[in-house]
Order: sequence, then structure tokens, then C-alpha cells
Amino acid sequence: MPVQEFLPKRKTCHLEFKRNAINSGTAMKTTSCKIFLHQLLLLSCTLLVTPAPAADVAGGKSLLQKYAGSYDTDALLSEPVVRNSLERLLGSEMKHLTRNLNVHGPVDLVSGSLSLSGNAAHGGGSEEAVLCVSTYNSTVSAAIFSRSTIAVFSEHPDYNSQDLCIKDWITLVNSGHRDRLEAPANVRIVKIK
Repeated sequence: MPVQEFLPKRKTCHLEFKRNAINSGTAMKTTSCKIFLHQLLLLSCTLLVTPAPAADVAGGKSLLQKYAGSYDTDALLSEPVVRNSLERLLGSEMKHLTRNLNVHGPVDLVSGSLSLSGNAAHGGGSEEAVLCVSTYNSTVSAAIFSRSTIAVFSEHPDYNSQDLCIKDWITLVNSGHRDRLEAPANVRIVKIK
């Protein structure tokens, strides 16, 4: 038996708005609406079954295989997904990011993201940057350290939502890179016997 036979053809509802309490001299319109339940049911079913846009998992894996451990950073920055995202996120700050990535090592893998970090020529400790590309969904974020301030460029609206790649880099920059050179006081190296 079709579903439509179980549903009423239509139901009429009547919404009435009283006078506005703030401005009692103006009355709001009385509105009638007709809701066709079978159309509403079909619409809600359609919304439940419509898939969300798929993450670019294949693209992320491809970038991982191609660039992790690589010094071909110009090619990574030229990848369409990376270049387009950076241009959209950074706008006029794109040149600043590129300048602050001038001196760099290979592309690293940090918490599931490709990471390219570096500094401007003769700018270590004052002009630095990082680029993070998620290998899970190809999302791109970047950060620039300049004039004692870190600017984060990301789709994520708050600090807690940032990728660990960005947060770990911020921690490293804020420590003045000391924790890479000296063991913090609470770290103990256990020797194998």
C-alpha cells in the first residue's frame, strides 16, 4: 500500500499574530498557511538522504605520498588545492608567507598534516611561517609569525578547532625554539641498559 494513502491530503494551519506589545498602535497581519504533509515528508526524506560533500581523501593521500620528506616545496605550493586555498585564505599576505618560508627544511608530517615551516632569510626567531595541509581532507591552513604576533589563516573559526600542525608550531615558536635545543626541566631521558 503506498505511503500516500496513510497521510491526509493536506492540513491547514492558522497562525495569528496579535498586536505588537511595544507598538500597540500597529497590528500584524493574520496569516493562513497550507501545509501538504506528503510534500513535507518527501522533502525531509530527501534532506536526510542527500550526502554531504565528500572530503578529498584521495587528494590528501596523493599529496602525502608525493611530498612527505621531499624538498620539492615549490611544487607543493603550486599544487592547485594548496595554491587556491592559500590565495583565498591569505590574500595580500601570500607574499609575506612565501618570504617567511624562504629558509626551510623538507616537508614534514605532523599529526596527519603535511607541514612546511621556515623563516625569512636572516629572520629566524622574528619572521617565520608554517603551511599545513591535512592528508585526511586536503584542507589548508597557514600561520605567520611577525613582529611578535602569530596570525593564523584557516577555515576553522577558533583556536581549539585548529589542526595540531598549527598548534604545535605555535607552541614551538612561542618557546623561542628552546625546547628543540635544551631539554625542559621536567624531561628525563631513560637510558637503555
